[in-house]
Amino acid sequence: MLNMVLGRVYNAVLAFSILLFSSYTGNEPRFADFLVEVTENGIYFSCMLYEAFENDFRELFESGIMTSVSYQIDIFHQRNLIQRKTITNTAIYENEMRHWILQLGEDNNTLYVDSFEELKHNLSFLETFIYFHTGRYDNVELNISASLPVVHFPTLQKNVDLMVLWKLKEPKARLNINLRETL
Repeated sequence: MLNMVLGRVYNAVLAFSILLFSSYTGNEPRFADFLVEVTENGIYFSCMLYEAFENDFRELFESGIMTSVSYQIDIFHQRNLIQRKTITNTAIYENEMRHWILQLGEDNNTLYVDSFEELKHNLSFLETFIYFHTGRYDNVELNISASLPVVHFPTLQKNVDLMVLWKLKEPKARLNINLRETL
């Protein structure tokens, strides 16, 4: 028990010091690999967020502090918001078991992963179905963005905005979808 507590304290101090004192250059995440399928009842959408969890993220994810990435998807028609959906993928490292517990997507599906590469892949993958009557519109604009939270390091009594690791820039993408061509 004492080893687990000391391990978490050490990992939190390590992660915090990396955030404040490292010479990292920051990540420049970007969306890619878009897949859009249109039905009468809405749009199935998936994509990947690349280069988001490089550099100092491994130490952060191994610190035992719950970390998440939130995706916001907005669908507009002629600058009017039709639908908005926020999806959060969350990870926490379980030091004793040496794996991450992930809560993914809208249904908070639980997944256990041992590999850091698998962790990054699962946190970076987004898929959802957005319900709306597509027959009412000729085309829509789908906007997507991602953000990281402010995390509290209890042992240091400090809050850190993880967006610093993304150079304080939200990755964004915009897709124009012609609904008449895709139905």
